[in-house]
Amino acid sequence: MAEINANNVTLVQLLEDYESLKININHFFLIVVSAIIFFMQAGFALLEAGTVRAKNVTSILTKNISDMLIGGLTFWLCGYGFAFGTGNGVLGLEHFAAIGLEKSGYSFLFFQSTFAATCATIISGAIAERSHFNGYVVFSALITGVIYPIQTHWCWGPGGWLGENGYYDFAGSGVVHLAGATCALVACWIMGPRIGRFTHGKLRDIPANNIPLVATGFFILVFGFLAFNGGSQASMNRPGDGESVAMVFYATLIACCSGGAIVLIAFRLKTGYWKFGPTVNGALTGVIQELDLMKNIPREVQQQIALCFTGMVSVCCGCDGFYPWSACLAGAVGGLIYIVIAQLVIKLKIDDPIEAVAVHGGGGAWGLIAGPLLREDGVLSSSASAGTQMLLWNLIGMACIIAWNGLTSFVLFGTLHKLGVLRVNEECELKGLDLFKHDDLAYPEWTPKSLPGRPLSSESDSSTLVQDMGRLVPKDELLFRTRRKVNQNPGA
Repeated sequence: MAEINANNVTLVQLLEDYESLKININHFFLIVVSAIIFFMQAGFALLEAGTVRAKNVTSILTKNISDMLIGGLTFWLCGYGFAFGTGNGVLGLEHFAAIGLEKSGYSFLFFQSTFAATCATIISGAIAERSHFNGYVVFSALITGVIYPIQTHWCWGPGGWLGENGYYDFAGSGVVHLAGATCALVACWIMGPRIGRFTHGKLRDIPANNIPLVATGFFILVFGFLAFNGGSQASMNRPGDGESVAMVFYATLIACCSGGAIVLIAFRLKTGYWKFGPTVNGALTGVIQELDLMKNIPREVQQQIALCFTGMVSVCCGCDGFYPWSACLAGAVGGLIYIVIAQLVIKLKIDDPIEAVAVHGGGGAWGLIAGPLLREDGVLSSSASAGTQMLLWNLIGMACIIAWNGLTSFVLFGTLHKLGVLRVNEECELKGLDLFKHDDLAYPEWTPKSLPGRPLSSESDSSTLVQDMGRLVPKDELLFRTRRKVNQNPGA
């Protein structure tokens, strides 16, 4: 009898250990993928730092770090409560500042914090090189603490009215990417283009300062995107979880590849060459700032990176049910949509330096349609009505996400504009935000060392503006261009 009781105790202990192991595996999975997604902030920072001009690199990096600091605090204080607290179909009403949150909920809190930070970072790149830091702090806090969480509750929160009725968005094509792109579009429209972007109604390219940084940021973001989509499974202890995560990872990769391949074909048809990564002399030094150097920038490389991102955004909604062929198709169509929207944004004279509207907006909107269409249980693969129902509610959700983020962003950015804290003044923009707003230059050897209010030395008088071809430019930029032309033509 004693032996039977001992065996029963051992069996009970084994079952308890087994359940504990399952729970811990789930927590470990969420913590690891959350850490990887958090590392996407480094990818965004490198991508944006390489995309803007050298005189604004410190500024964009400071904004990216601020997204993490401010977004982390505001999402903890109120964002998570609005998004995932129990309340009603519109708004969560508990767990503010994590009060009352069970210890088992902290891994999910960490996971969702990284999603909120990603949404905010989408906006920072779109308004680069002209946004006022004071205003940026305000809207970064409100977006991660209020605007993003409320629409997240509709879609993903307990009892959210969209999610309860059939809206499906596995990894955030609409909730994260379309929402961020809508806010970015409104911000760009209210703020206006950078000085020199549209001269006499004609587009002038403003080149990136460091293509190697852009490429490095791209690979970090691809790495993060795998966890971003795969982590949305949120579990690794149920039968089939491992297989589902593997499908998500591979679908994301295939969509990335198919979206990026579009640019290879497009440039082959346009130029007759298979242009992948042409040699760029100036970009390797990280000091290209002058508009007239446009011809030396590998625009096709930047577009290829954007197309890869669009492909990955396009499968966020339904990647848990995509086979490789459907992921490939979704990514390829997403790439084509990116090309169309990018051109439309330019025609509307909206200045979006990192093309957030085309990448995240176009890819996000298409993703909400592609999911119900191309999933294994979708409209094109099954005769069941579930796919049609999902498509209908995804379209309703798309309209609601655009309307909510568009309206709230209009009020927010419009108010900041009226208060004069949305955009910097003309002198600050021309000389660079690093110089005026941060007193910390990313490339001091190529940018003026003098600061406003300080006497100019003979070595630093390059901070003055001079006339060049009918426009004002910093003297150091003109000097750099002259030196570069001499180096290219030593016998001239």
